[in-house]
Amino acid sequence: MALLSMDKNFQENDIDISRIIYLDNNATTREDKSVIESMINHLKCSNSFGNPSSSHLFGIEARYLIDESREQVRSSINASHSNEIIFTSGGTESNNLAIHGILKSNLNICQHVITSPFEHPSVANILKYLQNLNENIQLSFVKVDSNGIIDLEHFRQLLKPQTKLVTIMHSNNEIGLFIFNSIFKFIFKINSH
Repeated sequence: MALLSMDKNFQENDIDISRIIYLDNNATTREDKSVIESMINHLKCSNSFGNPSSSHLFGIEARYLIDESREQVRSSINASHSNEIIFTSGGTESNNLAIHGILKSNLNICQHVITSPFEHPSVANILKYLQNLNENIQLSFVKVDSNGIIDLEHFRQLLKPQTKLVTIMHSNNEIGLFIFNSIFKFIFKINSH
């Protein structure tokens, strides 16, 4: 295996890979060994390759495995029902599904969205698309300081009765900043009333 560096190519033999520190976990994270083992076991199983929507034996087995996985996730996050768990192919699909689900259900009424200027493109692009699609969707961008910290006072000023969605990333993979500050406490406080 070759590793690419900004300077040159390194062969695996040239460096001790166990000493590399991976600092991009916001973008993607190595799978836990137990997850890899479980996936390998299920992929090796000759009865689990079927289409889970099919009524034949292979499809039924695949459906069982998906439902079992859904229940494990439900249990681990204390969700009320397993049908609340939706598997997607990744973050972009998940963001699109959530934002479409929230905003496209009421396109005939004014819907206000608060977001930040540093949102991931998978969020920013779908918000701009929906805003261009329908004049009832209004976007507001909360101010951030030079360190990427959200201006809580400006956020409070942006809130209005028509605010249907606040989408602000928890941690930013570009600047390495965890955005977990008083804005989340403030949102939770509002939602609890």
